Amino acid sequence: MIIDKIENVQIYKNLWNPRFGQALNYLQNTDFTQIKPGKYEIDGENIYMLVQEYDTKEITACNLEGHQKHIDIQYIVLGTELIGVTILKDQLPINGHYENDCAFFES
Repeated sequence: MIIDKIENVQIYKNLWNPRFGQALNYLQNTDFTQIKPGKYEIDGENIYMLVQEYDTKEITACNLEGHQKHIDIQYIVLGTELIGVTILKDQLPINGHYENDCAFFES
């Protein structure tokens, strides 16, 4: 897990694989205030972004999310959100399995 500011994105561009750097370049060079909510392909299904607008939930209504295969980059453009972190191997999925590389966990 990496938690940092967009100004420091250069530090992380060569981690993991070239797609990670490509995603970070897109993130750094896009004005998200001008993009409507929706799914946008950056490199087909290899790299895509979901632009969302929503009201945050109360902490008691939230669950943690985990992935085994994909990297999930969260970037908050406007507003604030509480993001919880835990060790994935210590958690059991609520739904009992990963579906489309995503599982939700008790928080």
